[in-house]
Amino acid sequence: MRQFLFRSLPTALLLATAAAFTAQTPPDNARDDRATPSANPVSGTDQEKYTDQEKYEAALTDGLLAMAEQKWDEALVAFETAQRYSDTEFVRGEIAKLRLRLDMEATAKKSISDIEKVLEEGRPEEAAKLAQQAVWEFGDGDAAEQVVQLWLQADALQAAAGQSAAERFRRYREEGERAEQEQNLRAAVLAYEQAVQAKGDARLQEKLGKLRAQLDRYDALRRRAAALRRDPQRLEEALAALREAAAIWDTFQVRQDLDAYTVALQRRRDTLSVAEFEVRGELGVADAGRTVADELLPHFKAKYDLVERTQIERVVEELQLADGFADDPDQQREVSRLAKVRYLVVGSIRGGSGVTIQARLVDAQTGLVVQVGKVQGATVDDALQALPELAKQLQMTDEEKLAYDQEQARLAKRVEPPAEDAPLPPPPELPDGAAPPPLMVDAVAPPPLDGIPQGAWGRFPAPPAAGVPVVLPPPEPLLQQRLLRVSLQLGDDLFRRRRFADAQRYFDFALTLAPGNFDIHVRLGRVRPLVPPPVVIVDPVPPAVILRPRLAVLDFVVYSDPLAAPPGIGAWTARRLAPYFRSGYEVVDPGEVYWWMGRLGLTMRDVVESPIARRWLGRAAGIRYFVLGTIVQTASFDISAYMLDAEFGYLHRSATV
Repeated sequence: MRQFLFRSLPTALLLATAAAFTAQTPPDNARDDRATPSANPVSGTDQEKYTDQEKYEAALTDGLLAMAEQKWDEALVAFETAQRYSDTEFVRGEIAKLRLRLDMEATAKKSISDIEKVLEEGRPEEAAKLAQQAVWEFGDGDAAEQVVQLWLQADALQAAAGQSAAERFRRYREEGERAEQEQNLRAAVLAYEQAVQAKGDARLQEKLGKLRAQLDRYDALRRRAAALRRDPQRLEEALAALREAAAIWDTFQVRQDLDAYTVALQRRRDTLSVAEFEVRGELGVADAGRTVADELLPHFKAKYDLVERTQIERVVEELQLADGFADDPDQQREVSRLAKVRYLVVGSIRGGSGVTIQARLVDAQTGLVVQVGKVQGATVDDALQALPELAKQLQMTDEEKLAYDQEQARLAKRVEPPAEDAPLPPPPELPDGAAPPPLMVDAVAPPPLDGIPQGAWGRFPAPPAAGVPVVLPPPEPLLQQRLLRVSLQLGDDLFRRRRFADAQRYFDFALTLAPGNFDIHVRLGRVRPLVPPPVVIVDPVPPAVILRPRLAVLDFVVYSDPLAAPPGIGAWTARRLAPYFRSGYEVVDPGEVYWWMGRLGLTMRDVVESPIARRWLGRAAGIRYFVLGTIVQTASFDISAYMLDAEFGYLHRSATV
């Protein structure tokens, strides 16, 4: 049952639910409150940074790439390098195969040289015998074209020497028949061609036509396989072409290629690159999104072949992709095709109360989100130090990530509401020296999900009729007091850290809760002169700015036998579903919502059952839509999701699978 749940969620809920929610554009009244894979990465002066195992894997990668280009000497050097780091049976076997192939190539080259020398000495009969023998030995390999040409050249000289047509017909027909019996397709075709040139024969001509069609098909399939082999993502197609060629003519050469391609498929590593991260809010660091991407990419080298970021940027620039590239599967597919990259890491870095870096690993060929991850820090430097941990999260399996998130939730702190009798803090002063550390708003444990009756999920109000106003009462006094205290706490923290625009937003919100409060007016009087003036656009036709409403996907509530659904599956579902909303919404990390819920004393049951709680929680966190959901055990599982308009309280959309 657990296995069913893991397999069904990504394909069914995550796509069907997101499709149902994003099939329409957000309503007009929605408000917003705010390559070619790189070669061996282990080389030169960087050698000392890597373990022997990493050097071994890198050398194997080089060897397989050289084999794809049919550079057998380079491949042998790479495998011998790998052998120095780890003398495995696999490496020894590949070295033996490469040496055999190189020996055969050397023998073929010597035979060709001997034939050319005999021809130069004017001995066409001897040259023809040597060439015929070479066709039998090397006619299925890379030297086939050369030895065939030499045979034809020697035969032409023999014909000019006066050999009768009847003698030539008989000799070549017999050679063709012998070649057929020994299943040497190229030698048979060449012999029959010489026979019919010496003497017309309808039956032999018909046989020759069939054999030549087979040989042409064999050669075409081998050429196609060699071309496909250069792209690691098309190895399956290359192997299919080789198997079809082997069915026509089962040669030593094609068996060698099948073996080599199978090894390449078994050792294949998918390609990956990292796109520049989106920057949200003030960070005080130039090119922060580019810095995150550049520093994150090397942490995937143990599992993937890395595509340089410059190659991704070049493709994005050439295609003139829109700013929404990170959220558009169609654009990602085009980048995947042109840059030959299978997986893309995309994400965002957000400032405010601390720094949060969120990322997702996307299968660029399908648009599916494979894994998600998040790290935090008090400063940009602190967050950058956590990038190895972010890469580790993105490379986890679903089961590993579920266990990881469960452990993080267990270790996370819980926040409590402010004391009811605590006085409001006095207006803050700007510090003389360095800014104090930030107040972290989302490194908290999620709220408990128990105590919500299943019947509560069917009680969400429907959207009102057009033109009918939605009237909700103000918050209860206790909730209002908590909102006021927490808003001032955040605004004061941002003010002390000179984040004046963000601080003003919280002071303005506090003023709506207590319009006559003198201290709030003092705060606004201090911060307004420090907020930068709005940007004036001098372009007579300014570019369109699309404001996406903010949305948060909260943990799903599970109604199931604990043995059937693993612990934490509700949170896992929410994290995996959230990225699919990014094309139409600004997706907010749920940790930010949970921090507000803890400080306001709200439970998940409050959010499910109370439109008033949702409105004021949404206003405090700047969120227009909440997505909530359930996982209910039936014969399998019924999974439902509900998008609620936080401002007006009604059910906006829903989906069930």
